[in-house]
Amino acid sequence: MKFNVDKCKIMHISNNNQYTKYTMNGSELSKVSHKKDLGISISNDLKPSKHCSDVVKKANKLVGFIGRTFEHKSEKVILMLFKIFVRHHL
Repeated sequence: MKFNVDKCKIMHISNNNQYTKYTMNGSELSKVSHKKDLGISISNDLKPSKHCSDVVKKANKLVGFIGRTFEHKSEKVILMLFKIFVRHHL
């Protein structure tokens, strides 16, 4: 199996071996404190705060989009638009 060295990252979950350097094909792999994989943000402390803030940020952008874009703003229409655009991200 071939790996793209530029896309491979190291994340230390525990406090052990944080200073170990990993190499692949002669290139040192970079260390990260959080990474997004399959749409889920994972941090090295395994707390969901980064993922939750990313989801809320995206939902707020979509709510702002609805408010700016659609002129007909009855409660029924806004609720329908919220269900279509925002709810599946939460």
